[in-house]
Amino acid sequence: MLNEEKLTKESELHGRQSGSLGWKLARGETDQQDDITNGFIYFINNEECDKGFISIEYNSVLDKYYRNEIEENKKDGLIDKVYSCSNIQRKIENDWKMVYLSRKQLNKSGIISWAIQFNSEQEPFYRFHNINIQCPSTSFDQYAQISCQLQLGDEQIVDIPQNSNSSFEYIVDQTKHSLSNLRIQFKAILTSSNDNNDDNAWQKAQLFRQSIEQISNNDHSHFLRINATIIKRTF
Repeated sequence: MLNEEKLTKESELHGRQSGSLGWKLARGETDQQDDITNGFIYFINNEECDKGFISIEYNSVLDKYYRNEIEENKKDGLIDKVYSCSNIQRKIENDWKMVYLSRKQLNKSGIISWAIQFNSEQEPFYRFHNINIQCPSTSFDQYAQISCQLQLGDEQIVDIPQNSNSSFEYIVDQTKHSLSNLRIQFKAILTSSNDNNDDNAWQKAQLFRQSIEQISNNDHSHFLRINATIIKRTF
């Protein structure tokens, strides 16, 4: 009896079956590796059209979103407002007192994106003009790779320069981008060319790294920030 072998149930080989997707992702209790298409889109409202501006921010320390500096209701934190997410986790290092986004272990790449769009009634009269993105990133060796893209509509993709020092500005040309229901989508991709030689390669490309003891309400340097100015169409 003292040496009785413990049999592992099949259900114990899989991630937790109950609980929301965001709850399971936060705890690493799901074996899902396909794209998580939450499909959330920030639709611009009439007040933002009148003011000519929309601002979206994500605070990795508090795991909260802000729209025009107003805190959004929190349900599942990071996953709440993403357009799509694949193999990305919010990682808390309690020993180093740090928090960041990284790839999940054993996955070759991690991708996350956010989207902002006009509704069908606004699109004939308004358009995006200036798009400013802040996406702080940290890499810990020469193999870790962080690439970012800005997608306009369904086709136009702009690669964000790696020397942009975490901040990028793009002016939308009305003559080139007059697509119906114009949407902007910001995407971050985390990879490493050293996965086969380094078991910790998954965590060497990070987004929004910050101390969990950060308490200053005025320090937004680690935030994701997507700012877009809105102007009336001229034709």
